[in-house]
Amino acid sequence: MQWKGVDVRKRILILIGAVVLLAAPVAKADQTSVERQLKENKDYIEFMNVCVTNFGDKQQEKFSQVYEQHFNADISFLQSDYKRAFRDIYQSQKKQTELFTDILTTVYLEDSKMILDRIAPGVIKSKNSAARLYLALAYRDRAMCRSMQIMGDAQNPRLYSAKITRYMESIKLARRSMRFGYLALFQSRDAESKKYIYAHLLEIEREKGTLFYNRFLNKTGDGFVQELNRTFEEYEQEYQKSLTEHDTTAVQPADTAKPAAAKEPVFEKKVEREVRFRLERKVAEYLRDAEFGKAEDLMYKYVDDFGFKLIQATLEVTAVKEKDTLALNWDTVKIHHADNAGRIMKPSYLDSIAGNIKVTDDIKKKPSAQASSAEGVPNQQQGTQATAVQNTSGQTQPAQPAK
Repeated sequence: MQWKGVDVRKRILILIGAVVLLAAPVAKADQTSVERQLKENKDYIEFMNVCVTNFGDKQQEKFSQVYEQHFNADISFLQSDYKRAFRDIYQSQKKQTELFTDILTTVYLEDSKMILDRIAPGVIKSKNSAARLYLALAYRDRAMCRSMQIMGDAQNPRLYSAKITRYMESIKLARRSMRFGYLALFQSRDAESKKYIYAHLLEIEREKGTLFYNRFLNKTGDGFVQELNRTFEEYEQEYQKSLTEHDTTAVQPADTAKPAAAKEPVFEKKVEREVRFRLERKVAEYLRDAEFGKAEDLMYKYVDDFGFKLIQATLEVTAVKEKDTLALNWDTVKIHHADNAGRIMKPSYLDSIAGNIKVTDDIKKKPSAQASSAEGVPNQQQGTQATAVQNTSGQTQPAQPAK
């Protein structure tokens, strides 16, 4: 009897555990937990929006379904229907796991391997220790990306949020591996190529209105040396003269003004201008002597987002100089560069579908009056009520009630 009692208790515990597992989505449907899960799911969708906008043309329809589920969960939360909101969040995350797996495998793992394998021969040939180190870190992060994906696949099939978290970490590792690969590409260039890359970077900054290093751009040989030896007093006189010319041009009538008017000058204090003048000279000397590390330390102050723009300049210069020797799809490479920083190269797909999402109504429809009347005809024919019957003479007479 004792063993039978123990066996019964085990069965009861197993039954209780099964009921708890099956009722887990319902048990969590309270306001606090649903609000937290809505915020988490919104972060998941915004992260996936960058991936789908840049690469996921085939996954856009499924992404629309994911966002529609999340949108209806948000509506249900506002209506205080927490059980339904949690159910929609749960279904949205279920579809997201499939979407993350698809885009991680077909885009990030494949493209990162292609990019690193194409860059590796030139990096190894350059015998640059920094480039080899960056390449080793790139391959390490890609291997970790694959391991993180396996960990996500091995999670409990019902814990979708845990799987999504692993997949997001895997995508971040794939992005970092490609960033290391781009840095390895830059470090493997020779000194002359690096000088050209830095010049292109500063040229991009000049087009955006930055004054730093503008006086040295497009100057070589004697012109570069002459600008290097110029004093601040000479530069200040020229600067004040340019301001005077700009003011004179601004007050001229429209018919006498020059066809190509000068751009609005960037005003700065004289002390700031003198500091910039001295730093520009130092940067020019460092770049001339191929001391690129010292030059970068000074450029950080005047070039915002320096690392991103340095890689951008490297890809643009390499795409022109080594278009035939380095077999890469440069359009895809540039999109990956923006994606690595969480930026989109196209209009956001999430913004384009946000206005077309429909609210799913959970109210059951009642049968129409016409259908109910059609269903009630046989019953009325079999009832005890009398119906009017028309005779051949056109007059009506009451019919006999049915027996």
